Amino acid sequence: MDAHYNWATSMGYFIECPFCAKEHQVSSSQDSMREEVLFVERKNLEEWGGLKHGFEADRDGRYPRITSNHAFAARSVLEDDPARKQIIPYVVISDGIRFFVTARKKAQTEARLHGKLSIGVGGHINEADVRGESDIIRAGMMRELHEELRIDCTSNPDFQGFLNDDTNAVGQVHLGAVFFAIASPENVSVRETEKMDGFWLTVEELQAERDRLETWSSLVLEAAIGWLNE
Repeated sequence: MDAHYNWATSMGYFIECPFCAKEHQVSSSQDSMREEVLFVERKNLEEWGGLKHGFEADRDGRYPRITSNHAFAARSVLEDDPARKQIIPYVVISDGIRFFVTARKKAQTEARLHGKLSIGVGGHINEADVRGESDIIRAGMMRELHEELRIDCTSNPDFQGFLNDDTNAVGQVHLGAVFFAIASPENVSVRETEKMDGFWLTVEELQAERDRLETWSSLVLEAAIGWLNE
């Protein structure tokens, strides 16, 4: 079966991941707030290297500590609890020159993101999707990546570091785990085109549109530009 073929059923999509050789079911449920999602205690994150503002490479080994020191709870509870940080895989995609950018439409439920541009793709890590996985962050990342996009990466996405923004209520309860992926333009497209557009922009074009970038994308942009030259 084509690794990137998906089909709809009454329960959602099934997607075969090219890197873990498993089929992931993507729920079509509207009630995402009932999900049990991954979190880490803020105090632990601070002890493991702090929570500096913006993007920071993982020089303190927080990634393996998170994979072995985490828990799951209802998203509806965690969204109002800054003492616990939900871990959000956030994948930046490039063709080696340009970045893949998404723009949320009004049909998308997150009203605060309407009209905003994003260079990252990701979402919450649901307990049901990563049960039994040794690397729950990567497993959650691959599930979210293939839920949002039809994509064929030329290599396994590389983990780069963490993204933090405690300046607002939304950022206070989330921590981004940032990955970088290379893919050919013809192998990347948005799944739910009624909810978002997807297109490619050069570094210069992105910098010209910086005021339209959602917060996390604005914070990680300079680091992402550097990855192009590595």
